[in-house]
Amino acid sequence: TTTPSPVPTETPTPEASPIPTSTPTETLTPTATPLMPTVEAMFQEDFDAYIQDAMRYTGLSEEQLREIFRDMVLRERVREDIISEVPTVVEQVHARHILVTEEDEALAIMRAILEDGENFSDFARFASEDYQSAGDGGDLGWFPRGQMVEEFEDAAFGAEVGEIVGPVQSQYGYHIIQVLGHEMERELTEDQITVRQEQAYNDWLSAQREAYDVQVFDYWIDRVPEDPTIEDVLGIEM
Repeated sequence: TTTPSPVPTETPTPEASPIPTSTPTETLTPTATPLMPTVEAMFQEDFDAYIQDAMRYTGLSEEQLREIFRDMVLRERVREDIISEVPTVVEQVHARHILVTEEDEALAIMRAILEDGENFSDFARFASEDYQSAGDGGDLGWFPRGQMVEEFEDAAFGAEVGEIVGPVQSQYGYHIIQVLGHEMERELTEDQITVRQEQAYNDWLSAQREAYDVQVFDYWIDRVPEDPTIEDVLGIEM
């Protein structure tokens, strides 16, 4: 009897045990905590406080106050637009003058200067009735058109540099004028620019009032106390 040989069986290969690894943890990125409120938040806080104070002192509603602020902003924007068109470089004259009351006196001074060679500045210091410029020998500095009275201005801008003209009569008396310089394009001073800008804006306002039927209500007059106290001014009881 033949004994069957055993059938070889495959020895299973043991599975590799996984090597335990540490479980990764999520790293949180710290968020910056603001140390101070934003500019917008600070402005809003101040504005809200201002509105509340204004409502308490004036008796107006928030809507009424916002309408007032809106008008103020619009007015300022219009003003900026108007004054932006005012030129800052214009024709200017540098002149000095002697101002006296009587024409005969003015003629005598002119003869002394032109014929006898007397000094213009010296005469201005002791004879001129324009006390603001007399101490400077009558020197008025540089000025553009529109700054002096018309008669004076026409004579000064029409004269040659170095020329002495007069007597020129104006509402102030008789002027003896000497032109020291004349430039077609000269930068205005900051003060001159400010004056011309305000004049331009006021002229524009006057033109608008004439062009439209503008009504002015003076209802506020009856609300102003004739003899105001500190309580009236602040709107609170002391």
